[in-house]
Amino acid sequence: MLKGKLALVTGSTSGIGLGIARALARQGCDLVLNGFGDPAEIARLRAEITAASHVAVHFESADLTRASEIDRKSTRLNSSHVSESRMPSSA
Repeated sequence: MLKGKLALVTGSTSGIGLGIARALARQGCDLVLNGFGDPAEIARLRAEITAASHVAVHFESADLTRASEIDRKSTRLNSSHVSESRMPSSA
């Protein structure tokens, strides 16, 4: 159902956001994780989700409480021809 779709999940480096990201990945949805945390732990999470669900998992560290960061993220995703088709938020 979600295979080939991409979800930007805010707050997805821990807690509820991470749970949402994992659930979407299990349904075949590629992910853009967003949140704060240790870069090594985030890399581990990306690898874990990719291995378990066979989806692409990207990471963007933008602080979505700042308008300039939202603009930067949108520009970056658009320039890489990524189309966000789902945008769950847990933040």
